[in-house]
Amino acid sequence: MPKRDKPLVLLEEFRVKNAPEDYGMADKKWNFKKFVKGFSIDIKRMENSEMEFDLIGIQPAFANAFRRLMLSEVPSMAIEKVMIKNNTSIIQDEVLAHRLGLIPLKADPRLFEYRPEDATEGTEFDTLEFTLKVKCTANTAQSKDSYRTEDLYINHSATASYRLLPEIKLTREVSGSQATLLQSCFSPGVIGLGPDGKAFVRDARYDTCSRKCLQI
Repeated sequence: MPKRDKPLVLLEEFRVKNAPEDYGMADKKWNFKKFVKGFSIDIKRMENSEMEFDLIGIQPAFANAFRRLMLSEVPSMAIEKVMIKNNTSIIQDEVLAHRLGLIPLKADPRLFEYRPEDATEGTEFDTLEFTLKVKCTANTAQSKDSYRTEDLYINHSATASYRLLPEIKLTREVSGSQATLLQSCFSPGVIGLGPDGKAFVRDARYDTCSRKCLQI
């Protein structure tokens, strides 16, 4: 695959700045043909209910647009009315009802009909009814260093999200105790140590951009 020019966001200790070639963020004319030529999608993981992919050659504003489209334009069924009998959590009733409405239900919308405007009660043709009795339970079997929601909790909500794809470059050779210290400044699995004790970038995509490496 030929090397692509990617729009970059530079992360410094006290600020975030845009690279000069970051078209769209700077005052430069956007060109559709240039965008198509430099854009690609790399699917990293796809399961029954979850998919992780990289948008390459795209600025954050467009990535966020993809996220919003997946949340709002893809047909789905969601909770519209919530009757709360006993809420013992710290979340207010109206906030909890709103959050429940953001959860897509595992149901094919094509198998249902729109409810008539004059209808006061739902039917099996246009309505799904649920009873919720659940608490969010911590998954003690997972490592404390994990940051993925599906690892930290046994039951969690589904959604669509995006984040910037990190690009980490070591500008000089780092070995010995300095390599161990550098490894501890990043998320687990980002920096590896070779047999000779030298640090190398193992997998930059899981870095959380904590900036800890800029403070040592």
